[in-house]
Amino acid sequence: MISNNCKPTFCEIAELLSTKKLLSLIFILIILSSTKKSVAQREANIWYFGVYAGLDFNSGIPIPLKDGKISHWEGVATFADSLGNLLFYTDGIRVWNRLHNVMKNGDGLKGDPSSTECAIVVPMPKNNKLYYIITVDNEAYEDGLCYSIVDMNLDNGNGDITDIKNIQLVTPVSEKITAIQHANNEDFWVIAHGYQTDSFFVYKITEQGLNPEPTIYQTGTRHINLGIWGTNAIGYMRASPDGHKIAAAINISQIIDVLNFNHETGEITNFVNIFDIAGSSYGVEFSADSKKLYSTSMFSLYQTDLSSNIPEEVIASRTKIATSDSRHYFGALQLATDGKIYMAHDSSAYLGVINKPGEKPEKCEFVQNGLFLEGRKSMIGLPNFIPAYFLPPDFKYSLTCFNDFTNFYFQSTIAADSVKWDFGDTQSGENNHSTEIEPSHLFSTEGDFFVQLFIYKEGNEYIKSQFVKINQLPKLELGEDTTICKHEKLLLTVDDPNNNVLWNNVINTPYFEITKPGKYFVQLTNKYTKCKNSDTIKINYAELPNFNLGEDDAICRGDSLRIGAYLPNAKFIWNTAQTDSFIFVKNQGIYKLQITDSLNCVNNDSINININELTIIDLGKDTIICPNTKIKLSLKPEEQPKIAKYLWSDKSNNKELLIDKPDKYWLQITDTNSCETTDTIVINEAFLPEVRLAKDTLICEDSIFVLTPIFKNVDFSKIIWNNNSADTFLIVSQKGFYHVKVKNICAEDADTIFVDTKYCGEVDIPNIITPNSDQLNNYFIIRGIENQQWHLEIYNRWGTKIYDNLNYDNTWDATGHADGVYFYIFTNHKKNIFYTGNISVYR
Repeated sequence: MISNNCKPTFCEIAELLSTKKLLSLIFILIILSSTKKSVAQREANIWYFGVYAGLDFNSGIPIPLKDGKISHWEGVATFADSLGNLLFYTDGIRVWNRLHNVMKNGDGLKGDPSSTECAIVVPMPKNNKLYYIITVDNEAYEDGLCYSIVDMNLDNGNGDITDIKNIQLVTPVSEKITAIQHANNEDFWVIAHGYQTDSFFVYKITEQGLNPEPTIYQTGTRHINLGIWGTNAIGYMRASPDGHKIAAAINISQIIDVLNFNHETGEITNFVNIFDIAGSSYGVEFSADSKKLYSTSMFSLYQTDLSSNIPEEVIASRTKIATSDSRHYFGALQLATDGKIYMAHDSSAYLGVINKPGEKPEKCEFVQNGLFLEGRKSMIGLPNFIPAYFLPPDFKYSLTCFNDFTNFYFQSTIAADSVKWDFGDTQSGENNHSTEIEPSHLFSTEGDFFVQLFIYKEGNEYIKSQFVKINQLPKLELGEDTTICKHEKLLLTVDDPNNNVLWNNVINTPYFEITKPGKYFVQLTNKYTKCKNSDTIKINYAELPNFNLGEDDAICRGDSLRIGAYLPNAKFIWNTAQTDSFIFVKNQGIYKLQITDSLNCVNNDSINININELTIIDLGKDTIICPNTKIKLSLKPEEQPKIAKYLWSDKSNNKELLIDKPDKYWLQITDTNSCETTDTIVINEAFLPEVRLAKDTLICEDSIFVLTPIFKNVDFSKIIWNNNSADTFLIVSQKGFYHVKVKNICAEDADTIFVDTKYCGEVDIPNIITPNSDQLNNYFIIRGIENQQWHLEIYNRWGTKIYDNLNYDNTWDATGHADGVYFYIFTNHKKNIFYTGNISVYR
């Protein structure tokens, strides 16, 4: 049960931990108890940074990775498990899981693309499933220092950010964050720096979680804003692997603070301030033995010797190692598990490498373009790690290729009475253990081995351990000795971009062409692990099978030709995929036959078959013949020169054929290549066409009427209406004459119809007439009364009837009456309906 007095963040973490099943807790405790004797070595072995760049240090040397999703200007963080398997990585904003997918809740963290050290990952002590991602905002902005928790139990073991996300610890802070392992080798210190102050914020992480109340130490240089000159928030802060020193680059002030750190109490005290005359300070990093400090400005790399621990001597030891070629800024420095320090330089396809950081300046072996990133780019940031992961091991080893004896070197500070080695290679039987100080061991297979060194001194036992990776040999298989046919060549290929190839100890190429019999030797050397493998093959020669497909030939289009050859006990394969010794061909092309004899020797021959195209003839389209006429069938003049012989369907051999009746006629010709072609034409009989329309008709206004003629003998005819339509019907709506004509090559026929229109609507009475002799609206015309008897009465405004017609015929024009308004009564006595209204007269 969680106490109500628990601080909020502690309560959340305690609740997260309390939800795990007891069985899982017991399992975790067992794992923790079994690993307390060993120091994790591979959590920092996977790097992702820059523009999709990455490195894998698990083999002991950096191998470029191309599967990363990060494209980031400055700080990033990655984390692997104790075996070097990627867990996740982040740019301070997004978190990608081991599958390189953004975690479901892994977006929107409070880091920044332009924060020097935007993130660091710190594991929860005594829990291999929970991890803190601690983020830092850009240039002391309001988001400040925040943390989120990753739970690797989520998303089917791929991990996700829990609800504990973007918990702010303090703001504003500089772009600096590092973590140091506690002296108890279990807990961690997280160190950040305030802005506009000289305050360091030191947070402690235990198995109960991160204590949000920091211890504040005011020492060293104030990180302030220098106005137009920039901000001292920029620059890296790194701790030494032994946890006793912290170095912070104060960018614009050109200062590097080196401070003492008590990794048991978390106390920070000032040690020495180094003025960087070369320019804006940026990257800092310690050598693996914590005795050398390296730093970068924009175009310079320096080494400072800390071994004397005397401030004046430390400042005096500062030595320039290298100057940039001015094309690429010098950026972050990062120690790796191989003991080397790697340097980012802006927009470069390489990382710089300090090969021997523990040596003096003249022997540290810095190479500016020391590591090619295989097509990816470095920017100015590198991943941020807990420096304890880079502590030198208590024993070293060499020769890590499979089938080599691996040599082990005891280098502990403990003066041993005796030692015992356990190589973690149970398959090697009794050879799995040794009591020699510096033994050699032949591992039984490739892979990772947990090697333990037991040191005995005055009755006490000390256990030192680390994982040793035995690298696989380059995969190589030239195959069995073989025989090839005489005059043929054999290309041996061992193309692998990760290996250097050497043929017969002379030729360095992935391909080797064999042109004569003999023994051939190849050796592969892995570019990264330097492991070697070799193989030898013997090549013999044999005679080729002998055959001939004959001279090239030609056939007519549509004909076929039999080609081939025969050899006993042989296999046949044509380029047509056929496997018979003889085949029939119909198409133009080169036909290739490959014969493999009983000795597996192969020979090839080919024959080119051309196609003589048929002479195309055309008697024309099928047509008609009119009664009592004749038609001449013949070919076009341009078709005739290639023709050697004619044969008509009536057995005649003339160039023309005169016909006078319908039938099917054909012509077969033989051309100058002896190829035959036939064409056929059908002659049909034509008849005189006839067409008839209906009688003249009357239709209602605004209606349509379909004219559908009756046709007879209209095959091969053309139909034309007077509106140029060629349809077999015509839709009309207007009054008028309509004419249709049919025509073929023999004759034509036509017919005409008159379509009249009438008003078919309701009674329509106008309200005004204008009888001014302009022939427009002169009469009081009422529509819809045709063929009916209507009674019209008209009254003036005094009620006097001025017109009365029992059978009105639309003839009243107000003759003799003045302009004005009149009243009417319009009655159909038979239907017993009437209309009333006003009619205006206006001249």
